[in-house]
Amino acid sequence: MSILTAYAVPPQKERKVCAELSNMGIPTRCPTQTIERRRSHHTKRTVRLEVPVARGYVFTDPRHAYERHTLDRIGVTIRRVGDARSADIDRLEVQPEPETPADTFAPGDVVLITDGPFKDHQGTIDRKRGEGYIVIVNLISGKPCPITFAESYLTKEPQ
Repeated sequence: MSILTAYAVPPQKERKVCAELSNMGIPTRCPTQTIERRRSHHTKRTVRLEVPVARGYVFTDPRHAYERHTLDRIGVTIRRVGDARSADIDRLEVQPEPETPADTFAPGDVVLITDGPFKDHQGTIDRKRGEGYIVIVNLISGKPCPITFAESYLTKEPQ
């Protein structure tokens, strides 16, 4: 089990510091994880980001240890804060992919609406939309009308 030296770096500069140290010939590690978050509070669109697990820290081989070092090209000063076991850092890097739940309804499924103003109406699933489903409902006029419902409002109609 090898030991790595930990350096404190300014937050959000971890990847730049890793790249700069690698360019200097110093092997570095900056464990990251993939997160998914909304682009803004105005939209439901999400974006996948690679973010450091150990925010504000970079790990190097102890043979290249400095107590304090300034990386002039990116204007950052790093300082040594201690040592870490590489097995602990490997454990940080290995993150299982979150399981995505299987869709409850498929296009063409006949469903019964269980809540809201369309309660007890029957419809057919057209497609998934965001967190809900677009259901084609035949209203009193007989004209098919696409309406979006949350999954909790729908149950499968027995065939």
